Amino acid sequence: MARRTLEGFEGKNFKEVLARTEQYGVDYATPQGLTPLMLAAFAGNVPLVEALLGRGASLEARDHAGRAALHWALRRAYRDSTYATTVFGTVFDLVAPASFDVEASGRLLQIGREMGEFFFFSTFLARFDELYQFRAGRNEGVTSDFFLREPFAAFPEVVIKPARKRRLYVNGLLARNEPGSAYVPNRQLWIREARGHYVPNPSLCLRVARPEGADAWVSLHQVMNLAWHESHLERNARSRLVPAAPAIRAAG
Repeated sequence: MARRTLEGFEGKNFKEVLARTEQYGVDYATPQGLTPLMLAAFAGNVPLVEALLGRGASLEARDHAGRAALHWALRRAYRDSTYATTVFGTVFDLVAPASFDVEASGRLLQIGREMGEFFFFSTFLARFDELYQFRAGRNEGVTSDFFLREPFAAFPEVVIKPARKRRLYVNGLLARNEPGSAYVPNRQLWIREARGHYVPNPSLCLRVARPEGADAWVSLHQVMNLAWHESHLERNARSRLVPAAPAIRAAG
């Protein structure tokens, strides 16, 4: 994120930020779709995060790449060990929703933040631009190393429990949540492209709050705005996650 984008969001004096929310609304967005809460979460400015939430800032607002405030906190934590070991736990506790809802193969599922799947699926969305890296001429999904990268081991318990930081656990969680797994309940959150290589399941739909107020079931490719990813970052992103469901339909 460009340093100029964070101007006014990192220090103790954030009166100008709050003044802009009074003028434009608490969820006003930059041209990239970044809301004040996303920027405050990325900056690790806990008092500002609290002030914005107190004014009604939305945890569900998303930028042009489908990322919410939680995802911006995760992105910063993986890039900055100081952030990860200081303010990350507090920021996560403030901006992580209690749960998110998905539809997989006709089943409606609620993924609570106390579940291991909550962290790992959220990390998939937060770091989607890192999913497709060319190696030896191949473009492939990610392995458990994607999640285990430092400073993951230092993430606080409020973010992920110590027992869930082991490679064995991560590999098992990935394997048990792919279509075809005999594990019950199999939430089918991702698919395996090659041995141990995973991408988000393109057939998923997520319950998303729409700007007009009503919730809707939105296909994953639409939530993540894969057309934007393909045009700006990953040339093969859209073709790899072929839409498998209607883009948007009303939630019951």
